[in-house]
Amino acid sequence: MSGQRSHLAAALVSAVFALVGAAGPTGPHTVRPAPSSVRGGPETLSAPGWYQVPTDHPTPANDPLPAALMLGTSGRPGPVIDVGQAQAVVAALWHLRDVAFQISSNTPAGRRFMAEFESGPALESDEVTCGCTDRTVRAPISAESLLVTRQTTYPATFLAEAITNLKGSPYIQYLIISRQSASQPWKVVSDPGYLGSASLDRPGAVTDGFDNATPPGPASRSLPQQLAAYWQAWTITRHAPASSDLEPGQWTTQAGAQMANTPDGAIRQFNGLPGYYLYHGGGPQEIWQFGTGTGGLTCGVVREETYWDYPGSKLYQPENNDNWGSTIAPGPSTGRSSAAPSANLVSFKARFRRRGSCRGR
Repeated sequence: MSGQRSHLAAALVSAVFALVGAAGPTGPHTVRPAPSSVRGGPETLSAPGWYQVPTDHPTPANDPLPAALMLGTSGRPGPVIDVGQAQAVVAALWHLRDVAFQISSNTPAGRRFMAEFESGPALESDEVTCGCTDRTVRAPISAESLLVTRQTTYPATFLAEAITNLKGSPYIQYLIISRQSASQPWKVVSDPGYLGSASLDRPGAVTDGFDNATPPGPASRSLPQQLAAYWQAWTITRHAPASSDLEPGQWTTQAGAQMANTPDGAIRQFNGLPGYYLYHGGGPQEIWQFGTGTGGLTCGVVREETYWDYPGSKLYQPENNDNWGSTIAPGPSTGRSSAAPSANLVSFKARFRRRGSCRGR
């Protein structure tokens, strides 16, 4: 690579998805894994591979939390939470998130406050550290559905789905809520959502209010890595991998078509630079599975890292860090050592199916 080229890993996107009616995988996808180098035009961009972005979460604030976040049984037999208690937990967390978004989640006070009641991918995406965006307050919940199984020990987790409104448009919000022990509060660990309307998932085989539907099997836990490979194929080849058994849909073929419009090496209009994309499936602790009345649901994480190439000697960062986020110092940037990825995170929920494995969708 020419010494007059520099590149900047500038954005990390967290994609939280759900798979309905997961069947066992038919085999690995025949696509290239996350590459150590990616190509665009006549030259090769020597990307350093996947870069683990430092999260730099703040110390949680010590503000009093609603008593609802400590609801649940402790020290006696029985479920650690029932459906009525879960509804109170959701209401409390919904209010806290609104307060945090109003404070502004990219301020020190907002970040410390949010760390009290969020963790995992939810905190990673909501606790904005790049200084380039913020979170918008959701409207009150107009309808909700909870998937709460009978759990007698901690950690315990349940799923809340809500219909709300965002900036005047219908919005579907999902909150995966978990509690690690009786001494800790319930927290949001993942919060995907998307604009539009949809039917909410409902419990299946309900007993005493608890969802007894069968969740997906162990084989579906590989889905984050499979989806990452699927999206990687679109950015490199501009089409889906031939071996994929994922059905066409919004977050497979439709999302892939958008990726194909700006594949590896394409110039992006908003900054005039060619971008290169790497996808990485989340870890085993970032997978949550639920049963519903229409099939199993697997939720997980896929992260995207974007490297911006510059066919010159310098990239410029203004004093307000507006170009590349807070991890890049103001002034000219030359070379990889000063170009760590910024934590610019977006979260959404993708729904798709395996071929022949799901009915009623």
